[in-house]
Amino acid sequence: MSRWDPADYRQSSAMQARLAAELLPRLGLQPGLRVLDLGCGDGKVTAELAAAVAPGLVLGCDRSPEMLRFARQAFPAAAVPNLRWSRQDAAALACGPHFDRVVSFACLHWVGDHPAVLRGIGRALRPGGRILLQLGGQGNVDALLPYAYAAMDQPDRRARFRELVLPWNFPPAEPYPGWLTAAGLRPERVEIVPKLARHWGAEGLAGWFRTTWFPLLERLDPDQRGPFIAEICAAYLADHPLRDGWAEVRMQRLEIEARRA
Repeated sequence: MSRWDPADYRQSSAMQARLAAELLPRLGLQPGLRVLDLGCGDGKVTAELAAAVAPGLVLGCDRSPEMLRFARQAFPAAAVPNLRWSRQDAAALACGPHFDRVVSFACLHWVGDHPAVLRGIGRALRPGGRILLQLGGQGNVDALLPYAYAAMDQPDRRARFRELVLPWNFPPAEPYPGWLTAAGLRPERVEIVPKLARHWGAEGLAGWFRTTWFPLLERLDPDQRGPFIAEICAAYLADHPLRDGWAEVRMQRLEIEARRA
């Protein structure tokens, strides 16, 4: 498993936090609810959930020990007493029916087996409990991929990326209703939603690339990674100039809402 850099991610993840914040009102959060956050990452959104449902419980799960260590330090029990953390893989979730809400933001496109994730969510929900998932959907990074492929195909890098399999699973919407139903969940909304990711300047775009495309960067020596990122960002921005200082990338986000019967 690749290693995340939580501190760097936190500095470059404003886009992910903004997309999550846009969806939180749909959860109907109330004091006393129990919430499971799959792929809690640096814990920033998880802590917001804990504040919204206090004194109810929030459990943040992630498979990255680096992310969980960072989250525990950033949001200790003394400061957020209704917040807990657990190292778990979303595709092998081991939680009983204790939760009123299960959420996941910008995580599940890192998971290959989505039906397994949904089965685990179904087991974790109380009757009547709700889920809200947001992840990259089909076509999510298509706007940037041609520039990444061009940089990978340079003669001095080509061998490093031979037989590369991209690490993300960006599914279409169509299979999800069937997967939800098979997991004992009643679909309420499954929708691909176009979004515009905005990063401040070339530096912001490079930061997003550095912190979320690291499975590609790990194929290069450390001193090669910065020039690789800079080459991709420069080529992209030559075709998509900054707008009022912002680098904009069109994204496709899959949003899923369902309920356990």
